[in-house]
Amino acid sequence: MRKQALLVTIVMSLLLVGCVGSGTLPLPNPPIGPGPTDPDEIFDGSPTHLSLEVQRNDTEIQAFTLLETLDEVAYARITRMERGHQIYSELREVNLVPSVSQFSIDTELPAEQNYAVKIVVSNDKGQLLELGVAEKINAPANTLTSVPISLTAPSYTLTKPEVMYSEGGLSQWSVEIPNDFRNAAWAHIYVGLTPWTKNGHQGIYDANPWGERWVIPGGSGFVPQVTEPTKLYYQVGIAVGVDNYPDGEPEPNIFDPDIEQGEELSYIWIYPYPGWGE
Repeated sequence: MRKQALLVTIVMSLLLVGCVGSGTLPLPNPPIGPGPTDPDEIFDGSPTHLSLEVQRNDTEIQAFTLLETLDEVAYARITRMERGHQIYSELREVNLVPSVSQFSIDTELPAEQNYAVKIVVSNDKGQLLELGVAEKINAPANTLTSVPISLTAPSYTLTKPEVMYSEGGLSQWSVEIPNDFRNAAWAHIYVGLTPWTKNGHQGIYDANPWGERWVIPGGSGFVPQVTEPTKLYYQVGIAVGVDNYPDGEPEPNIFDPDIEQGEELSYIWIYPYPGWGE
């Protein structure tokens, strides 16, 4: 599992104001800048252009060129919120060349402020490869706005006990993803008494009845009482929200360990009571 942190690029437009004497007057020879100071003149909703300049993770590029060649695609969801309501949404799709580390996504949209972008890269097996986020993007009228976005592999932080005891609580388990990553993806821990052979929900549900399987967050409870040391298996999964890829396409996700690629499930021991075997 590749564990790196996400990088977020925040791009904001700077407005220059010329002041002369006690009032605000236009300068006779204004310096070159981002344009007029009146937001109504700049952000008037007229069609304008946005270019996302995307830098891929070079480590990921090198790793995947050593494996079988798979088709890769980037999905870019561009949105704008106003008073808590989404008033603009667009999904762009770009087919990628695995060995190329930079690409652009160009679009025409209304000249407005505070756009947000979420980029998801996956391959034709549905494996989530990279993500990127940019927020507070201003796209003024009559301007080509260029926004740099760096992609990284998804990552997580797992908190778990080293061992558990009979009827111990699962509140000891949690998983977190980087803060800047949380609007684009989510993470779950799959915990069960019987090992499973397919990743994620389907695998753990097929192998474990209710009361012997847990999905965290979203599930809580206690492990059963045991009379001898018992293995408790677990797996972490990261996936993206349904608005970040087209309808009908497989959900981009990644699992650690990836048991469908031959990796073995992780586990800890449940003991009957503290001090067992001492």
